[in-house]
Order: sequence, then C-alpha cells, then structure tokens
Amino acid sequence: MAPIAPVLNPSVVRHVAQGTLDGQIVQNVTHWALVTGEWSMPAMIALAGAYAQWLSLHLSTVQSVDMQWTEARLTQLAGEEGLRYDSVYASAVPGDNEAGAFPNNVALCASVLTGFAGKSGRGRFYIPAIPTDAADQSRCTAPYITLVNAALLKLVDGSIFAGYQLGVYSTVSGGVPRETGLFRSASQVAARDNVLDSQRRRLPGRGR
Repeated sequence: MAPIAPVLNPSVVRHVAQGTLDGQIVQNVTHWALVTGEWSMPAMIALAGAYAQWLSLHLSTVQSVDMQWTEARLTQLAGEEGLRYDSVYASAVPGDNEAGAFPNNVALCASVLTGFAGKSGRGRFYIPAIPTDAADQSRCTAPYITLVNAALLKLVDGSIFAGYQLGVYSTVSGGVPRETGLFRSASQVAARDNVLDSQRRRLPGRGR
C-alpha cells in the first residue's frame, strides 16, 4: 500500500517546540500563518524567537521547574520546496514554579477556538508539567486557571506575535484527505474548565 501523501498548504508553518520532562521528550505543536505576505526565512526566524519569548515570559509561569524547553523546529507546509528552520535555545527555558510536576501523563487541555463549528474549527493546546501545588486532586485551582489563561491570551492578542496568526489546521473533511490543508485563524485560546487531562501513553516508557 502506497504511503499517504501529506496534505500541504504553503501559507502555513508548523512550529514544534521541544523539551524534556522527567527525562521524556515533550513536544508542543502549533500552526501559524502570516497576516500579510509570504513566508521567508527571516519571518520563520522571527516566529521562532517570538515563541521562545512567550515560553520564557508566559508559559513558564504556569509550569514546574521540572519542565525544560530546549529547541524548536519550523516547517513550511509546502513539501520538499518548503522552508525549514531549526532553533536550539542558547539555554533551556525552565518552568518558574519550584514545585515538582504531576506525572508525565497529566496535562491541562485548553481550547483553540476560531469562531467556526466542527472539528476543523477548533483545536487543543496541551500544557504539561503542571505544578503539584496548582491542583487539588484532579482539578486546578481558580488562581492557577487565571494565570494559564493570561499566558494563553498572549498567543492571540498581538503583543508578542504581531504579524502572525495562530490557527487550527485541518487536513481531513468528511473522512477524506483535503487537496489543500484548511487553516482557520484562532480568535481565542483558553482553558475552559479546570479538570486535568490524563493519558497513559504519556508515561515514561510509553511515549518517546
């Protein structure tokens, strides 16, 4: 059986931030488009820098010091002709909270909303390395959720990512691969409840 060809859209760049938690690789995948113009290497480098800044100034405030972000890979979704940029941070970006993290299978799931209904109109953003002092059993505290949503707001309010649009990238419609990937800009990224998400596949020895 021939491999399935990737669904492409050259107006979209996939950003993969990578780090480690408890010796296990953690990845955070987002999709971005430019407000105007076409992708260039300087635009990709600037996006990588903005994301590293967001990790350092905002996401770090809601993560345990056990989390260490170390690098990023950016790929323009244009096949072999697409631009690629790899960035290894000069120093790892740790979480700010001195408390230890919940086990690796635990994360907080935030919603990425675009104003459109259906799977192609919404996405998920997982936050790992939840500090143990931020939740009581399976629910995060209200002050912690407030901090999380303040950090997530920076992804879409233009203060750090001016000129870029975070969005939801859809490759399938009705169970059939699209000819061109559909990108819809995000209008909001927020934790809509305080329940921690747990998936056994995230545990050491099950993931990467």
